[in-house]
Amino acid sequence: MDFVVRRQVLADPRVGLRPHTKVVGLLGDRRAVTGVRLRAADGTETDLPADLVVDASGRVTRLPRWLEGLGITGLVQEGVDSGLVYASRVYRAPVPTRDWPLAGEQADPRLPGPAKSGGTCRSRGTAGTSA
Repeated sequence: MDFVVRRQVLADPRVGLRPHTKVVGLLGDRRAVTGVRLRAADGTETDLPADLVVDASGRVTRLPRWLEGLGITGLVQEGVDSGLVYASRVYRAPVPTRDWPLAGEQADPRLPGPAKSGGTCRSRGTAGTSA
């Protein structure tokens, strides 16, 4: 899924990729976020203005601290724990996989405890498995 979303997003000519670059802070003030501060692998920092900033860093987000740095305090974080997690991994198949079909396993939502599911699919030239 990550691969497909990434490919679709990068197909948009308005979207660019900056490899080996980290977001290290927000630009703006307490009225509006106007972009992000980036740090390249060599340590140089640059500002990237933006009309929209999306934090997709998950549980390790630094967003509350960055917002405080802009003078935005007193925020209350709300969350919903769906009980679902996502992880993926690519495996090299031990046999040729040219004609492998797509297979998926879905958890039974009626069962107690965390859901477990997985799937196997063949991507261009390799076979991949996720669980």
